[in-house]
Parts: sequence; structure tokens; C-alpha cells
Amino acid sequence: MKYSICIPFFKIYKHRLEPLINSIKQYPPDGEYECCLSGAGFSEEEYLSLMESLVAIPHHIHRLRQIVPMAISQNLNWATAKGQYIISCDEDIRFTHKDWASMLVAPLNDKIVAVSAVQQHRQEHPSPEGWAGYCWAMKRDAIEWQSKRFIGFFDCLTNACFSDGDWAYRAHSLGYKLVRRPDVIILHKRNHVKKLGPSEDILGKRRFRRKWPNHKDSGEIVECYLT
Repeated sequence: MKYSICIPFFKIYKHRLEPLINSIKQYPPDGEYECCLSGAGFSEEEYLSLMESLVAIPHHIHRLRQIVPMAISQNLNWATAKGQYIISCDEDIRFTHKDWASMLVAPLNDKIVAVSAVQQHRQEHPSPEGWAGYCWAMKRDAIEWQSKRFIGFFDCLTNACFSDGDWAYRAHSLGYKLVRRPDVIILHKRNHVKKLGPSEDILGKRRFRRKWPNHKDSGEIVECYLT
């Protein structure tokens, strides 16, 4: 297995997941791949509809009993992923061109541990600033504890808004590089999802600030990759 595309979601929103899955079918990766999904808060009918949309794609679905923070959902996906490369995606993105997967993983080497795409919001121009937690790739050895360059899974206490940034800072603190590819463009619809509670983001932000008190924006640790 070459690629594992990992997608956490809160509920099955047809206007979010289906466009993403359809874009994967329209622009499939260049090698063998699978989709790993985890989520909760959906009916049996919605689940069957999701299964039907995935019928042509090898997949794993974690049906959770209750809605949990995104970091936990994505950690479950990573734990079951079999691909050489792990591609983490938000549920509200779409791929817009062929070869996106091979382009995303091409820069990965002994020093570059993760590569992100850049986002475009509907008709706006692509926005390349910062670390793109909505679509990025890494080699699976980054989450294998016996690996020499083990970075680990998401810190579940940093929640959705800060877990990807926390992972990026951990990688950077270990001496690895994170880059973005301005020529890998995804459409990001910026859908708003129901949060688990009003204090979720506050607690996640506090934990993130305690761990990284001298950092303000992940853009300061991300380099632009040009071919």
C-alpha cells in the first residue's frame, strides 16, 4: 500500500464528505491507496450512503459511539493506516488536479518530514501562508515509535485548532523541516462544524501556549518548496 488518505469527521455531511470522496475518485493517487475515516453522530442510512460512495475504494471506517475531538479521530486513522505515506485531510476539502498525491510526497526525505498543500477558498487566490493542517503528507515512520525519527501522534488535549500546529512544532524542535508546495492546490470550503463544547478551543489553546510559549504562528517554521 502506497497511500493512506486519513479523514476525521464529526458527522456525515453529504455536502462535505461526498465532494471530497468524489474528488479522490476523479483524481486518484498514482499508486495503491486506501481511505481511513473515523466519526460519529450519523444514522444507519447515512452510514450506508457513505459505504456506497466508498464501494470502489479500499477503506476503513471507525464508527465512534460519541463525537470526540478531531485529534482522537485522526489518531485512530493513523493507527490503522497501512500506507507508506499518510495524507491527512479535513473533510471539507477537494482535490483539484491530477498528480496531487505524488507531488505532495515527492519532497519527503531524511530532513523534510511533512509537506502541505495550499488552499483556495472558492474563487479566491491560493493562500500559501502558515502550516496547512487541512491537507498534508508524511511518511509513516514519523508515527512509528521504533523509528529513528519518531514524532508521534496528535496531542489529543490540543484539540482540532491546535493539534496540527503542535505536531509541526514537535517535528521542528527535533530538527526536521516542514514545507508547503504552492503548486499543490486544494479547494477548502471552510465549513463550520459543531464543537464539542464552548471551552474546547480555550483549553486547547492554553495547552498549546504552555508547550510553545515563544511561538505565535506556525508559518514561521514552514518553508516554501519550489521545484
